[in-house]
Amino acid sequence: MTGGHLNSAKAVAEGRADIAAIDALTWKMIKRWDGFAQDLREVATTTPTPALPMITAKANDAHFYRLALCDAAAALSVSDRFDLCLNTYVQISSETYLAVPTPSRPDE
Repeated sequence: MTGGHLNSAKAVAEGRADIAAIDALTWKMIKRWDGFAQDLREVATTTPTPALPMITAKANDAHFYRLALCDAAAALSVSDRFDLCLNTYVQISSETYLAVPTPSRPDE
C-alpha cells in the first residue's frame, strides 16, 4: 500500500510492486508528465465510467455550486483545461451514476 495512485505507479516502475490499479485520469497525467511512465505498461483497462461525484452538505445550494464549478472550468484557458484534462462538469442523475456496477475484487 503506497497511499496514492502516483506512488503505486512509481512502486511498479521501481520494482517494489508487480502491478497497480490506476484510474484513467491519473494514468493520462503520469504518461504526460512523469518520465518513469516509460518503464510501465498497461495490461488491462475497465469500461470508462463517470468520475466521482461532487458532494456538498444538504443545507447548501447544490445548484449554486454546480454553476460555480461550470463557470470556473469555462474560465480556464484551453491550455489549463488540457493540463487538467477538464472540459466541463456534466450533471447526471443519481440513478444513472449508481447504475454503473462496481467491479468485483480481483480475488473473487
